[in-house]
Amino acid sequence: MRGNLKTTLLFLLMGTAAGSFAKADSFDYKYTLHINGVVLPGDGLRLPSVELVLLSDNDVRYGQPALYDSGEVNDHAEPLHLQESVNPSSQFYLNPFDTDYSGFDVSVEKITFVDETWFGGFTPSNHMGSWVAAYMTEIPPILTPNLPAPGQMTSGPIWAFSVTYENPDGSYETALTSYTLRLNVIPEPSPASLLALGLIGIVALMSFRKLPRRK
Repeated sequence: MRGNLKTTLLFLLMGTAAGSFAKADSFDYKYTLHINGVVLPGDGLRLPSVELVLLSDNDVRYGQPALYDSGEVNDHAEPLHLQESVNPSSQFYLNPFDTDYSGFDVSVEKITFVDETWFGGFTPSNHMGSWVAAYMTEIPPILTPNLPAPGQMTSGPIWAFSVTYENPDGSYETALTSYTLRLNVIPEPSPASLLALGLIGIVALMSFRKLPRRK
């Protein structure tokens, strides 16, 4: 009877301690952004489909944007995985890690995925900067991002954009496509939490070891 009581008290102690430490832990917010490839109407070039997985330290609906700008030091997103429907050696591959203004952004204001030096940095005579290709919601008419809650996936429209072709009115070509965005919350245990749980586990194992029989 006394042994059963000790075991019950030990499990209650373990649960209470684990719960208190878990509340103190931080979380990572993993976003999976998929953008469907599309053919640009002006010159017939095709932008690839993109799947980007990134980590943010907050829910972008309430905190800072999940921003990665290859020219900035203090970014608020950590890229985990990038896969496209073309090989990295293809001229149509979009590289968000290329130059100062390449990158991506997931926020309440916009979703972007930009390669500033598409086609190897060639600068056409009718464009003052680098040769840009991108997916973005902020091209007029501006599209409002549809952001998911934890454990959910949303979808919405997004513009494909390129300066490879100039319209008669002087604007650059765009094409409407779609995206999906999934959010998963990942616990990130602190070192103190891991140490405490490890010690609790050791105590639990010690309590179940067989005691030597009395002669």
